[in-house]
Amino acid sequence: MKIILSFVATVFWAFSLNAQCDPGGGGTGGGGGSISVGVQSAVGGTTSGSFANSAFHSMHTQTVFKARQGDRLSYSNVKGNPYLNKSATAGTLVMNDGNMIKDILLQFDLYTNDVIATLESGEEIVLDSKYFREVIIPTKEKDVVYRKINPEKPNDFYEVLYQDEDMAFFKQRYVTLREGQNNGLAKVKPRFDKRTKYFIRHGQGEVAKVKLKKKDIFSEFVDGEIYAMKEYAREKGIKFKDETDYVAVFEGIYSDSAAN
Repeated sequence: MKIILSFVATVFWAFSLNAQCDPGGGGTGGGGGSISVGVQSAVGGTTSGSFANSAFHSMHTQTVFKARQGDRLSYSNVKGNPYLNKSATAGTLVMNDGNMIKDILLQFDLYTNDVIATLESGEEIVLDSKYFREVIIPTKEKDVVYRKINPEKPNDFYEVLYQDEDMAFFKQRYVTLREGQNNGLAKVKPRFDKRTKYFIRHGQGEVAKVKLKKKDIFSEFVDGEIYAMKEYAREKGIKFKDETDYVAVFEGIYSDSAAN
């Protein structure tokens, strides 16, 4: 599906990210404007790029960027789309050192699990997930927060639904490709199917995959917690029908306990 040209970071290919930077308590630069990053092409040759942000400066000699070529064309032959957000949205990257890059055009490809940045030129690049720890993408409903939260897959991002010091409830939206069929006169195009997995992790324990059902989720808690959740849900009229119900209960039980 993907035709990818890799670029190893040093100083060859200069591109600008239309982003506003927040130094997050450290680093230099900040303010509005574009960020230019120097990158060396796999085919050789050099030129220099300027740096306006410490977060990207720290990535200068390390990051591998991938230029997306052909993805949109190949995806156009498939019914549906594999993206969290259909078009690039101004989001935020939180780097490993805590620096934040704001208002950068981002899109999450759920089929490849890639974070895609759109440059001022309109070109799309795939960002190497090793160099940032969090992605925030606004949607119509809320800001979707992706973090590296699964130690079994340390470079993968998961959508965090609830997290405190003791417990995390998160999910993975992903896309599978259903192959097309040609049955003589009847032709069925290939299509993307969107699916979801849910997970719970207590402290530094193992990650448990759960179904969005009371019996399955309650099995990850002790009796006292289950009783408290049921009582809170009864008082608030929560029916445990979808993920927002579980988040509301977790926030009500654990956030209130932490506050007290």
